[in-house]
Amino acid sequence: MRVYRPTGYDFPPSRGRMGFELRDGGELVYYGIARADGTEVSSGRWTIAGTNRVRIDVDNERIQPFILEVVSCDDEALRVRW
Repeated sequence: MRVYRPTGYDFPPSRGRMGFELRDGGELVYYGIARADGTEVSSGRWTIAGTNRVRIDVDNERIQPFILEVVSCDDEALRVRW
């Protein structure tokens, strides 16, 4: 299981973090870990792929499409199986 936190969450220091924004109309902003441990931003699309399932398609040839199964979601965290 993976846990995603909202923007502004006070994470400890790290060498890079993955994240994403699911925007209206199926627009996706994907934050990947760049080769120098920074953030690489890519666009993409998200679609509903069934009950509690979201398909993620990133406009980056290194990132294959994937499905997130939502386990729980509240104001503190989004928990998914990937």
